[in-house]
Amino acid sequence: MKKLLLLLPVVLVLLSTSTVFASGKPERIPAPLPQPLVVSGSCSFDVDATVVKNNEYFKNFNDASGNLVRQLVNGSLVVTLTNLSNSHAITVNISGPGYATFYADGSFIQRFEGNAAIFLPNLFILTSGRVDVKTFPDGHSAILRMSGSQQDVCTLIS
Repeated sequence: MKKLLLLLPVVLVLLSTSTVFASGKPERIPAPLPQPLVVSGSCSFDVDATVVKNNEYFKNFNDASGNLVRQLVNGSLVVTLTNLSNSHAITVNISGPGYATFYADGSFIQRFEGNAAIFLPNLFILTSGRVDVKTFPDGHSAILRMSGSQQDVCTLIS
């Protein structure tokens, strides 16, 4: 039993070291929002998302093979969302933070916390709280969890 207790710290150090090597040091890079960005199919009209302020960045974590397995998004992001059919607009802080976990099958789960804008087919919402969205290998997405408050962007700028 005494030998087992002596080996436990060695095993724990080896396990923690292998995790560090497998994940590597995170890479920190700017997270630009493509401009122009027009969101179609979420509302009955197209929505322009214009960056007012963006100093967001990604922290990318790769496995030992170099595959992206986790991504954190932090920083400040403020955008103006404009209804392109009537020019009604709102300016919103959607600074998050956000997280993504990537899987070998090509799917990934995004977790939005704090303030976020989420657009899917027939849905464009501003959220304050936690929302988990899974994107499947075929590209379609589904909300897995939603807590906090939500506002419908389509209604806000119609």
